[in-house]
Amino acid sequence: MPELKRIDAHQHYWRISRGDYDWMTHDMSSIRRDYLPGDLVPTLLRHNFYGSIAVQAAATYEETNFLIDLAASDSTILGVVGWIDPYDGQWLTRIEAYRRIPKWRGYRLMVEYTENTYSLLEGTSKELLMYSSLENIPIDILVRCDQLSFLLDVIDRFPNLRIILDHMGKPTMQPRDFARWAEYIKVIASNENVYVKISGMVTEAKKTYGYYAPDLNFHQYIDHVVDVFGLSRIVFGSDWPVCLLATSYSEVVGIIERYVQSRMVMSSWEGLWGTNAAEFYGLQWGG
Repeated sequence: MPELKRIDAHQHYWRISRGDYDWMTHDMSSIRRDYLPGDLVPTLLRHNFYGSIAVQAAATYEETNFLIDLAASDSTILGVVGWIDPYDGQWLTRIEAYRRIPKWRGYRLMVEYTENTYSLLEGTSKELLMYSSLENIPIDILVRCDQLSFLLDVIDRFPNLRIILDHMGKPTMQPRDFARWAEYIKVIASNENVYVKISGMVTEAKKTYGYYAPDLNFHQYIDHVVDVFGLSRIVFGSDWPVCLLATSYSEVVGIIERYVQSRMVMSSWEGLWGTNAAEFYGLQWGG
């Protein structure tokens, strides 16, 4: 592999005692402990990452502020993707305050955990999306594969939104579901304002099969997003420490390295490993 300064565009930090990680169920006990920069930085450096994007893992302003405080004292946190409550009547005041913080790099819309997804296209949430579109604010969107039709509706109503799709839309990794997922992804990718994170596959595979194995057909999924998004709108994300439920950080990186070695020419690597993330989030690229 050539020497590149890479960006991990999707990872999390948390401190359990803060008390707002209710999504961690009993089967996630192995990651129900503190994960802070000191736990990740040695691994980042070992794999030639010079920094990462810390993404919110709790739907609270307190957690977003916790990440911003971490970022202020750690140079490897290149940006923070926080949380904005789409039903908060004070969203504008909050987002304007966050925009004054240099490392705040947008927010994540947690569609996966929204009971009535179409409520996100109404009222204050509609206003938030309209404002984000006009102001070119980066938005991470977390959806399950069975919610991709909703994402198409979001894109149809707000075609200028700057969106990055987390975890490739969370395909089930079941062969029988591939074609339907692939068709949705193809249509989503037709909007050039949408990027995609090649991330989360190992966790979804573990969820579906109950185990992780290196010979699972991840390349089929990567091939498809590369084909439809092109080389300029794909980014790497580890989803650490959630990925540890299935396998190691090194193996997550290894999946992509093996793919790159088998599919791409050398000149294609830079976008996937960093420049595309820097472009999407408005970072100063140090590669």
